[in-house]
Amino acid sequence: MYRERKGDADYMFWIVTPLRNDHHWPYQICAIPVVRKGVLPPGVPLAQAVRTLPPEDVTWYIYAGITHAYSDGASGNALLTDLLRIYAEEANLDLATSTELHSPPEHLALLQHRLRRSLFGRLRGEDNANDDVYHEIVCEDWGRRFGFSKRIKLEPIVVNTLLLAASNVIGCSIDVAWLTAVIGSLLRLFPDQHRFQLILKCACRDGPGQNEMVGFLSEQRVFPIDVGDSRHATLMDVYCAIESVRRSRTWRAPVPFEAGICVYVNIVGSMTEGLPLQCSQVTYPAAGSSSQVQAYAHLNLRIDQISQQQWDFRIFHWDKAWGWGWGSEFAPVLGAVIADMAECPLEPLVPAPVLPWRRLQMQSDPASSKRKDPPSPPELSTTAEPTPDVEQLARSPSTPPPKVMRVEDG
Repeated sequence: MYRERKGDADYMFWIVTPLRNDHHWPYQICAIPVVRKGVLPPGVPLAQAVRTLPPEDVTWYIYAGITHAYSDGASGNALLTDLLRIYAEEANLDLATSTELHSPPEHLALLQHRLRRSLFGRLRGEDNANDDVYHEIVCEDWGRRFGFSKRIKLEPIVVNTLLLAASNVIGCSIDVAWLTAVIGSLLRLFPDQHRFQLILKCACRDGPGQNEMVGFLSEQRVFPIDVGDSRHATLMDVYCAIESVRRSRTWRAPVPFEAGICVYVNIVGSMTEGLPLQCSQVTYPAAGSSSQVQAYAHLNLRIDQISQQQWDFRIFHWDKAWGWGWGSEFAPVLGAVIADMAECPLEPLVPAPVLPWRRLQMQSDPASSKRKDPPSPPELSTTAEPTPDVEQLARSPSTPPPKVMRVEDG
């Protein structure tokens, strides 16, 4: 059976497939029992029949499907905490919480305040890092171009290395570690570029009680990462630049026509721990394949946390001017940068550092001895018609570093 081949969580997602594909309610909550063993009594409603089995033979799941008009990813913690608190009250369970329960502020009033302020416009220097709204529809078609998409399959050793680098070497959160790896990879792939405009999807919940709101409060925030010269800059320089902006909240909402020349990264974590009643969030990798798509930025990345040590890494799109093979070139460079974050974060980014043990490994492989530093971007053809700023980023593929991950086209 399907459940025997897959785990309980996969079987639950298979059960709710019709709910996800055939019905698009704005808000739906379902309680789904997965019976591990035992026989249900006939002629009894499912909810009652399941309760006749021993608790250890049944796993219960709460499936929540909410439209983005009502909720964003950061609302998940507040929503699930409220649901579990209500369940605990009905079941007379002790949550062992020391915080006093109170009603969060009204999120619609906050959204109305933000929207009204955005319609009046703002002058330079009047940025509000938490409340500014970016109306992306105004310049949606300005940066539109053809692009490609691809999913990257991360090997467990790559994710474990990133976790090690974040916790034991650099000392940062996992989201900052991902951003450091992405920017470090781009600087190594484009050694003549020293500055990238980075756009993040931020929760924008710095105000009192906003973490407890269920509503779409997230906004795009942009800031530059400038290392001066990638041949002298290090991964620690990249980390410090990102962490400084994150701590001080010196990012801002994009200005009109800016998003099309930026690198967009959306990191979505999951609640693998911290929920009441020893519950945890169960996530499922989204569908995706390699294809030609519409692109709205130089590069658009979506990084979803599936479990504590599993991440779903998708390139939503990159500029077609970079070539079809760019996605396959980006993957091993990303893996090599993650390894450098754990081993030598203070070494220059370009050329890629070769540690003694790596040099011995390369000597044992005759093919690897031919590896050279990444070449400079090629000269543009006089017949080509590159889009603005893209011609500075275009380059021919280089021989990648040793493989530490694989790329799947499905």
